[in-house]
Amino acid sequence: MGNRTIYNLPGLSPDGAASPDLVKTGDMFFTSGVRGVDLKTGDIPDDPAEQFLNAWHNLAALVEGAGLSTDNIGLVTNFIDSQDYRAHINTGWLELFPNADNRPARKTTSYPIAPGAGVELQAFGVVNQTRKRIEVPGLTHRDPLPNGVRMGNYVFSSVIVPWDLSTSEPVIGEDAQTDQAFDNMRLFMEAAGGTIDDVVLQWVYLNDFAYQPYMVDIYLEAWPIGQYQAARKTFRYPMGGQIQIQVIGNIDPARSNHEIEGHDHHDPIPMSARIGGLYASSGVSGVDPASADNVEAVEGVVGQSHFGIRNIKTLVEAGGMTMDDVGHMTLLVQDYADLAVIDKEWAEMFPDPNNRPARQVMKMGVQRKARVQFHMIAAV
Repeated sequence: MGNRTIYNLPGLSPDGAASPDLVKTGDMFFTSGVRGVDLKTGDIPDDPAEQFLNAWHNLAALVEGAGLSTDNIGLVTNFIDSQDYRAHINTGWLELFPNADNRPARKTTSYPIAPGAGVELQAFGVVNQTRKRIEVPGLTHRDPLPNGVRMGNYVFSSVIVPWDLSTSEPVIGEDAQTDQAFDNMRLFMEAAGGTIDDVVLQWVYLNDFAYQPYMVDIYLEAWPIGQYQAARKTFRYPMGGQIQIQVIGNIDPARSNHEIEGHDHHDPIPMSARIGGLYASSGVSGVDPASADNVEAVEGVVGQSHFGIRNIKTLVEAGGMTMDDVGHMTLLVQDYADLAVIDKEWAEMFPDPNNRPARQVMKMGVQRKARVQFHMIAAV
C-alpha cells in the first residue's frame, strides 16, 4: 500500500465516500471534512449549536480511533456554511482543548458547504508530537486560540492579521495592511524558531483582488525570484480588513521548488515547495501541458478534471515523491454538481478506496472558466 494508511470512523461519512476520514502519511496525519452527524442515528441536526458540538466530538473520536491523540493536532480549520455558525465554535473547542496554553492553531472559513451539512472540521497533525504554543506580543487573538504552534519541526499558524503590534489594532490603508501582515508573518516564523524561508505553504485572503498586484510585490520581497519560494494560494474573501495570511512551515534546511512542464501561473509563484519531508502545491489547474496555452485550463470540467489530477501526479513525482505520499488534497470547485465528473477521475487516479488521500471540497477560490483546481500536501 505504500506510505499512506487510512482510518474511517463508523458512521461519520456516507457509504461510498470518495475519501477516507483520516490519513496518515510520513509523520503527519490529515482529516477529510468532519461533519456534525449523530453517529448513532446518522442524522445531522438542524440546530447549529448541536451540529457544531457533534463535529467536535466526532473529531476527537476520529483521531483517537486512529490511535492518535487530540494533543497531536496542530491545526483545525472550521468550515462553516454561514457566519451564523461562528457563534457556536467555542463551546466544543474549549471542551476539547481546555488548556489555554495547549490549543492547536485555528482558522474559520465561510463558504457554501455541500447540501446536508452546515459545518465541517478539518485537522492536520503530527504523529507522536505535541504542541508548543507560539505567540507574538501584540498579535494575540481575541478568540481563545494561539497565534500558532510548533510540533517537532512543523509550524502551523492561525490567521495572521495586519495589526500594529504596539496597539493590537489594524493599521490603516491597503498597502500598509499588506506590509504589516507580511511583517507579522515573518515575526511569527521567527518566534517559532525559524525564518520565512521555512514556510512551505502560504494562504492569502484578500478582501478585493484589486489589492493583489501590490501583495505580489511584497511576496516577491519576501521570496525573490531565483531563490526558494513558498507555495501560495490566494482567495478573494469578504472581511473587514484588506488581507489575512496563514502558513504551514517545516524548519529544515533542505528546501526546493518544483514545476510542471507546460503549466505556469499568472503570478510569479512556484507550482510547489518542499522543505524536508513536507511538500505542498500552489493551485494546479486543468491545463493541457502539451498545448500552446500554459496558463489557462481547457474548457469544461471533464477536461479540467482529467488534466488537473494528472498534473498533480506529475508535480508530486517532480518533487521526488509518489501519489502514495499525498496525504491531503483540497479541491476548489464552482459547482458541487461537477463532483460526479471529478470523482470519476479521482477514482481512476486512486482506484483503491483504502488508499486515497483525505480530501476537502470547497465551493470557493476558482474564477472565470475554471471549474476545478487541485491542491495537494504530501509527507514522507
